[in-house]
Amino acid sequence: DLLKLRDTVMQKLETADSIVLTHGSDTMATTAFFLQLTIPKEKMAGKKIIFAGSMKPANFKKPDGPTNLSNAFRLAKRANGQGTMAVMNASGEVFSPPYFEKKHTDAVAAFKVVNGKPAAHITRIPLLNKHIVSIKKEPAAPARTFDVGDAQNLPYVPVIQSQASVDPATIIEDIRTKISKGARAIVFAGTGNGTIHKDIEAAIPDIIAETGVPIIRATKVGDGEVTRNDTFNDDLHGAICAGKLVPDMAAILAQVAIAEALHQRGEINNDALRTVFDSYQTPKKAEAHAV
Repeated sequence: DLLKLRDTVMQKLETADSIVLTHGSDTMATTAFFLQLTIPKEKMAGKKIIFAGSMKPANFKKPDGPTNLSNAFRLAKRANGQGTMAVMNASGEVFSPPYFEKKHTDAVAAFKVVNGKPAAHITRIPLLNKHIVSIKKEPAAPARTFDVGDAQNLPYVPVIQSQASVDPATIIEDIRTKISKGARAIVFAGTGNGTIHKDIEAAIPDIIAETGVPIIRATKVGDGEVTRNDTFNDDLHGAICAGKLVPDMAAILAQVAIAEALHQRGEINNDALRTVFDSYQTPKKAEAHAV
């Protein structure tokens, strides 16, 4: 579905100034990130792709869909600003992937910023019967985009989550089983700063060495950055750090990066994939040394 949607959007961008997409709220953030990653930057020059959805059905007393859709068109008409954005919450907040997620099951304000800032805000002035569109900053742009070629399906990249009261051996077996079933990478959603149980930590280097399948370390916390080589020595063990990306976003990035590698070279290079994820991490400041 993502690949078909991308093909349609690419075709429409040939003649459209901007595109508004209506989309379900549950996976809107990941679809927006996918399009941001796979549509060439030159195709997006001066244009916007805007997602709009709703939390309340149309037959509710105060549905939020009409407001979100109207705001999407107001944003599309705005001359400045370009990139991929999402209009939700009926409060005029405008989000930019990959730094937002759905954080509530049924509230109108279901979307929250994660590890970033809002792209814009649309304010309603009732007395003047007008709306003001304020671009807070240019929407987040990917460090690079990816050519997935004529792929019919995206590579299989599952997310495995750590949790209390589960035997680590079960999780290790789950990782190996998913690899045997064709997983091209594994996103491991650990606790805290991507913390991994010592038994799983000990198994990861062997799994990577045996299978060549990269393991990407993320966190299930939902906000905050996973720090490379902090609670787990990613470089030593051959793992990859997800940085600011929540598990679902890390999986999407891995899928498109691997799809491009298979399309262009026919194989995956884990070091190249690590470089892709480095662009979603805060660069470390040089330490000051006394002399």
